[in-house]
Amino acid sequence: MGAWLMLACGCGEDRGLIPVYGTVTLEGKQMPGAGDLTFVPVEVAAGFPTRPAKAEFAVDGEYSAQSYQPGDGLYPGTYRVLVSCWEVPPTPDGPPAKSFIARRYQNREDSKLEVKVDAAMDRIEFPIDLTP
Repeated sequence: MGAWLMLACGCGEDRGLIPVYGTVTLEGKQMPGAGDLTFVPVEVAAGFPTRPAKAEFAVDGEYSAQSYQPGDGLYPGTYRVLVSCWEVPPTPDGPPAKSFIARRYQNREDSKLEVKVDAAMDRIEFPIDLTP
């Protein structure tokens, strides 16, 4: 009866997510501050939903992508990766925002960072090295 209840409520459901993890660096060195990544779907594999994902990183740059819960990963497909790392974060009434990294990494059209997630993979290591 207990196993039936778990299936009925969707607990333990395999969503087909592939863990994606790595380290963000700036010119091969440690990041100047904490930040976050946004994974924007460009092309989704057949049979999978279109769902953006996110990840946070500390100064050490280590991250793990999250679609629903920490570390669960991304659906198969291709994603554009946006990166934010603020020296002065944007606020409605505060001083002007100042980024540690080039603004192109925060824009879907300008960021050239892409990761392809293949359904046949168990997990994907995707290191990101930013340039000024």
